[in-house]
Amino acid sequence: MRNKYLGLALLILAGFALTGCETYRQKTLSENWGRSYQAIHTNHVINPDAGMDEKTMEGIDGTASEKALNKYHKSFDEKPPAQVMNINISGVGSGSK
Repeated sequence: MRNKYLGLALLILAGFALTGCETYRQKTLSENWGRSYQAIHTNHVINPDAGMDEKTMEGIDGTASEKALNKYHKSFDEKPPAQVMNINISGVGSGSK
């Protein structure tokens, strides 16, 4: 009888734990839901013909932007160095008490 109540109590506790995690996820999703769409919609209402403008970007010349773009493309050719993880457990097997 005692094992039955213990199992039931553990099942209820597990249910509460899972419910708490689900509530947090839903809250995070609902806070950010639709912000991207609202920003795009607002920008389109402010200037509906923004894509038709043929203005060039000011502040960077063509040579500098070409060098930056080439450097960006070359960065994908090189593989990043492998990361090494060192786990140091001191005192294990040392024989000291």
